[in-house]
Amino acid sequence: MKVRMRSLVAAALLTALTACSSEEERPAVTTNRDLPLAYPKDVATLLSRFGSDVLLGLGAGLRFKNENVRPSPCGDGASVKQVPGRNAGLDSWWVDHSPYSEAIDTYVVLPSLLRIAPGLVRVRDALTGSGWRVVEEHAGSSLRLAAPQDGYTATFEAITSVPGSPRIGVTISSPCLRHPDAR
Repeated sequence: MKVRMRSLVAAALLTALTACSSEEERPAVTTNRDLPLAYPKDVATLLSRFGSDVLLGLGAGLRFKNENVRPSPCGDGASVKQVPGRNAGLDSWWVDHSPYSEAIDTYVVLPSLLRIAPGLVRVRDALTGSGWRVVEEHAGSSLRLAAPQDGYTATFEAITSVPGSPRIGVTISSPCLRHPDAR
């Protein structure tokens, strides 16, 4: 289980870093002021909608396990730019730093190893049919897609290291964004 969690954490970290640094899906950003503005709750709602689309693409009866939406800092000087004026303890969607990105890190459990490759094909076909674009694909093991909205991505990884519990790891992430209330 510890090896599995380390793998998920490493994959999530890599995805989050890629989401803020990849120039392939969006134009280059020269300063934090060039980042798009978005409220964290709105981003979380969009990520949840993408999550629903992913589940539909993966197939009937599957559910995310340990789904959570998490914000994290990104961009130039993200750790020192504070967004003023609200109590983080009272609003679960408040982000106390700007710029930020958000991601859903989760997985689905499949009934057999034989369902991983077809699951990746199904989700690829379903999402590309609704405007997503394949960024990277390793047949039967991993897939990275770009959403029609600039900078949003979904990454899928086959996880076979958990005995008796084959899984597809799912990370859906936003681009680096600026909180509208940030100075």
